Amino acid sequence: MTPNSIRSTLNYENFELIGDTILKVMVSIYGIIKLTDEGEGELTVIKSKMASNYNLARLCI
Repeated sequence: MTPNSIRSTLNYENFELIGDTILKVMVSIYGIIKLTDEGEGELTVIKSKMASNYNLARLCI
């Protein structure tokens, strides 16, 4: 059982999820605007590499 005082605090995991989603949308928009010659499949691969948790963690270190 979790005390009510702990459950009522902010859930930072929700903020992390929202932030990750916004970042991936922004990377997608960037790819559409800047990489106009690439196909849909290639844009998906590029977005996955640019916004992967692994690469983002490397940037933070």
